[in-house]
Amino acid sequence: MCKSVLNDEWVSRPSFASEDSGFMAHKKNIYEEALHRSEEERHEYDFHIEAIVKTIGLLEPINNKISQLNPEDRGQFKLKPNFGGAGKSIHHRVIRKIYGREAGEEVIRAMQDSPAVSIPVVLARLKQKEEEWKRAQREWNKVWREVDARNYYKSLDHQGIVFKASDKKATTPKAFINQIEAAHAEQVAKRAAYIDPLFARVSPTHQLEFTVEDVSVLQDTLKLVFSFLDRTTGQLSPGERKRVEAFLRTFVPLFFRLDPTTFNSVFTTLEPEEISDDIGSGSEEESANNSKSGKGRKGTNGSGGGDLRKKLLNDQAKAKNKGRAGPNQPVASSGTDSQAQGTDTDPGPFFCNTTFYVLLRLLEASVSLISFESCLTWGT
Repeated sequence: MCKSVLNDEWVSRPSFASEDSGFMAHKKNIYEEALHRSEEERHEYDFHIEAIVKTIGLLEPINNKISQLNPEDRGQFKLKPNFGGAGKSIHHRVIRKIYGREAGEEVIRAMQDSPAVSIPVVLARLKQKEEEWKRAQREWNKVWREVDARNYYKSLDHQGIVFKASDKKATTPKAFINQIEAAHAEQVAKRAAYIDPLFARVSPTHQLEFTVEDVSVLQDTLKLVFSFLDRTTGQLSPGERKRVEAFLRTFVPLFFRLDPTTFNSVFTTLEPEEISDDIGSGSEEESANNSKSGKGRKGTNGSGGGDLRKKLLNDQAKAKNKGRAGPNQPVASSGTDSQAQGTDTDPGPFFCNTTFYVLLRLLEASVSLISFESCLTWGT
């Protein structure tokens, strides 16, 4: 049994090049740092209290012995540097800790030369400091328990901050745009590498493709967004939060070819008139503000950006009701869920700007671990 569990083949050695570099520990997160600081403070208190208790235990018998000596013997009584104990370093360190380095050396010499006078005074001072340190330790124990309870579970995920920073960097608009541009450039280079130019005549229709399988996951994603909006009071006004929620309730089921009533039935009740009014009021408010400031951007028909969005949603709704794929239909192929609801199953192009592209990519990233039955295709 010993041979089966004994490691006599492998040896552990440091990975650094030289012995001067020291031990390289892994990078700690802020929660681990807080726990380490708490442990260091606790260790410091325990170390000094244990040391002063040992010094008091050493000087107590000496003080009792001095009290039993006659006056002549007291004047002749001397102590060795170790005060009669096994070692001197711990006791000397305690004396220097209480009286200071220079004054502590004088106190140590006085304890050796005239212990009958100095030992009772030093012993009383040590007992006083012991009580002060223990009282401070009891107060700090409350703080240390709160620090440990607040940081312990978060410290277990020592790479959580790194992953959070990586995810935040990977979900920026620039990262999404670079991804589709890189895919498009790869397709162009692949077509150019064909030996026969005739093979390069047909260009690909899209660069990225994602599949939607479970609509409930998409609904859960929107629930998280709505919950965040309910708790975001400093960044967005109540009217802005309401318009964002109304837009998502209208746009998401329209894009994925889902029945709006069935899709929105899992959320808090919001009247259809309130949805349209919120979208329209937001567009009119934005248009009014832009016209007052003189900075409004006009479309080809002289309408503002909000009017174009409103017209886009109306055109898509009309095309869906007529059972045909209009030029602004969303690029999504419906699956069994959409067919069961009687919606259109023919995909159509949805020409959008960067804002809509990033919005849809964020939705896709939220449900990327589950395949959806509605297919999303992206192209430039």
